[in-house]
Amino acid sequence: MSHTRNLQVSIAKNTWIKMLELLSRGLQRNFQQIRSFQTAVAVLAQPQHNPSVGKHHHPPSAIHKLTRLRCVDNSAIGKQAMAEGKPLKVIHVYTKTGKGGIGDKVLMTIKGEMKKGIIVGVKMNQKTFLPKTDTNNVVLVDDNGTPLGTRIHVPIPMVLRSILKNKSVGKGQLSPDCQTNFGNKSLIRFPQLRILQFVSGKGATGLPTLFRSRM
Repeated sequence: MSHTRNLQVSIAKNTWIKMLELLSRGLQRNFQQIRSFQTAVAVLAQPQHNPSVGKHHHPPSAIHKLTRLRCVDNSAIGKQAMAEGKPLKVIHVYTKTGKGGIGDKVLMTIKGEMKKGIIVGVKMNQKTFLPKTDTNNVVLVDDNGTPLGTRIHVPIPMVLRSILKNKSVGKGQLSPDCQTNFGNKSLIRFPQLRILQFVSGKGATGLPTLFRSRM
């Protein structure tokens, strides 16, 4: 009788031991799964640890060489190129840095020809109150700056008017924002230097006089 009792106790003990082993294995497996899930969440939350995450998230910084542009006027060659699905490719930007924005002139290739254009819309992030578009838009012009088309099919920013007005100044002249007539003298303003420079009219000799601005 006692032998049977001891056998039952040992069987029950072994059963409980096996159950505890299975339970510990399950908990360990679940813990490993939880740790792997936490690691995956941490990687997704911090894209810098995984180069493949968020790689092409930032908009372009500026328009430069090989940038594709969309012609938004009704010029014949521009309409034909866009209808064929061949956007214009920039080969030169007429700026000191080689990067362009709204109002800058660019040289492009279109259907085997080289044409100039004025940028009227960009995808890059702009300053406050300056609009940005979904595409990089351009208007074709000739060598004299005359538009090749007669109509623009998209809205253009109001700031483009002042930008083009300041840039349409001959060599050796001053823009209207920098020069103001003051009797027989010219008042030249340099906002960056905060200096007023008076240049005499007829018979002026010597270096111009510089006055420190009090603005």
